[in-house]
Amino acid sequence: MQPSICSLLLKHNAFVINETNPFTWSSGMTMPFYCDNRVLLSFPESRKIIIDEFCQLINPHITKKTAIVGIATAGIPWASFLAAHFQLPLTYIRPVPKNHGRAKTIEGELFPDQEILLIEDLISTGKSSAKAITLLQENGFKVKYLFAIFSYGFKESHNLFKQLEIPYKTLTNFNKLQKELNTPITFNEKQKELFFD
Repeated sequence: MQPSICSLLLKHNAFVINETNPFTWSSGMTMPFYCDNRVLLSFPESRKIIIDEFCQLINPHITKKTAIVGIATAGIPWASFLAAHFQLPLTYIRPVPKNHGRAKTIEGELFPDQEILLIEDLISTGKSSAKAITLLQENGFKVKYLFAIFSYGFKESHNLFKQLEIPYKTLTNFNKLQKELNTPITFNEKQKELFFD
């Protein structure tokens, strides 16, 4: 039987817990856990499971007009694997314009009639994904769907994507992962309020 995505995250220490010394995320919030999906890239067997799961998830949404777009930096390798598998155009989005050369934020070629499947490795607050979506829309491109490996299940990201009218799916999420933990994670009241019920 194939291992679950959550079990892979735990097996390779991609998901780590430290309630004594909580982690500070890029968003500035402090939490007793951290998920680093980049770790999975180093393990070929587990990487293949992730790619296979991604392929099953996005396959129903692929048409002749589909383009795969990765969000820098962690979404780029997964987007590359998927574009290669499906033989689709590949592009990626920088968080800020390149400060030399052609000073581009969208790297690669996109065309107005293409339907974009946006690939991210992880969704927390959703702000980096929303920034990429907004950039693409402002440049006249159609974002059809957002996909990621893992979501923390925060209200903020759920509401943000709902506001942008962008559907999204993840291979797994924090609720599923909690069920595979030997010891439940303890949250304070402020942290509990972050999660979508």
